[in-house]
Amino acid sequence: MNFRQLPLVLLMTSGVLFSACTEDFLPKESQQQEELNHSSSARTTLLEGEVVLIQTPTEGDEFILGSTFTVEGITDETVDLVACRLWIDGIFYDLDKEPPYTFDVSGLTLGEHILMMRANGADGEKYDSEEVTVNIVEYNAPGTTIITSVANGDTFAEGEDILISSTNEDEDGVKNVRLWIDGLYYDINKEAPFDFSINHLEEGTHSITLKMKDEKDQLTVSETVTIDIVKAKALTKEIVWDDFNLTILPYVRMSGNQDIIFNNSTIGTTEFLILSASHGNPPAGSYEKESHVEGGSWTKVGYGGDDDKSAEVWVRQVTSDNQNNLGQIDTKNASASLSILTYDGLINTGTTQNLQFFNTKASIDHQGEMGPFLVVIATDNGKESTNSNLNYGYKDNGNLSDDMTMLYLTHEDQFYDNSFSVRGGAVSIQLIP
Repeated sequence: MNFRQLPLVLLMTSGVLFSACTEDFLPKESQQQEELNHSSSARTTLLEGEVVLIQTPTEGDEFILGSTFTVEGITDETVDLVACRLWIDGIFYDLDKEPPYTFDVSGLTLGEHILMMRANGADGEKYDSEEVTVNIVEYNAPGTTIITSVANGDTFAEGEDILISSTNEDEDGVKNVRLWIDGLYYDINKEAPFDFSINHLEEGTHSITLKMKDEKDQLTVSETVTIDIVKAKALTKEIVWDDFNLTILPYVRMSGNQDIIFNNSTIGTTEFLILSASHGNPPAGSYEKESHVEGGSWTKVGYGGDDDKSAEVWVRQVTSDNQNNLGQIDTKNASASLSILTYDGLINTGTTQNLQFFNTKASIDHQGEMGPFLVVIATDNGKESTNSNLNYGYKDNGNLSDDMTMLYLTHEDQFYDNSFSVRGGAVSIQLIP
């Protein structure tokens, strides 16, 4: 059923050729009240032996009270016609002497009305179309339905209860709200507040849509919200180093905004963007210039260091919205090592400490906070820690470079690495499952 709003004019072209017609063969006006046959089926092609058919509107179409719509017919081009007349509710309404036989209709009262076209042949024969019933209705202002409990990119565990709530408004009152998932009807709620609870979705990306019907049966459709479902263990498993994976990105020195290029982002994982930047050996304490990241849903959690060497860390949880959009980074022209440390699951960050060391052993007091902690140390001594989970910063010839980065996953409240002296910065990030 098609619903049209003011102003409304329905115009279509049949593409069928018509023969000429003259006024001599038109029926007399005294025939206006003659009885019409009822056959009642709306079609768009002629049947064998059929001469005239109402192409538009179609059976059951609705039009707003006070609007104008156009009735258009199809006729048999092999029959010599001189005119066509439109009858409404058994009463002559209008005639058209020239193809393509169309009639503009207005002024109909509320309710159903029966349309019929009569074609007049040059031989005096009259051919009636099948009837089409249309309905004239009052204007029904559209309502609104807005999903409020979930948003694009929200992530949930498999089996987790997900509340789908909404605000629904319509001046005619809300009759019911239907829930559609991934384009398929799922459930209906006929009582306010029209909430739904689901926990059956499998791992992957899913679309959520609501369709609200008012008391006059007018339908309003919400904007679609896309959510991600991940394995339940990804939200609850213990954080261990084996679930991390490091990718060193191909950057050496960056000036201005440059795209962060990484093609292995996976929905349901957590990514740390780690920058180990060298600022050119200025005097200790004289330099502080943090890098900048735009887009990609990154949140900066740490900046450690204020002279030659700094460690900077951003974090994000990967969703369908940001999976392929990592944004851009500006390192303020620093010589830099940029990497992405990926955790296979979703974790949040808690307390963060930013530190700077000058030719001293790395020591961090976590002040009683619960671990684990991700510790990132950027140093300018060309030495490798024997205590870290991962060291990187090698030159192409296999020798250690001057600028090294060390990563640690530790539960220690009093963290200490005595295997080398640090000249640079460090960030300690509390990880929360």
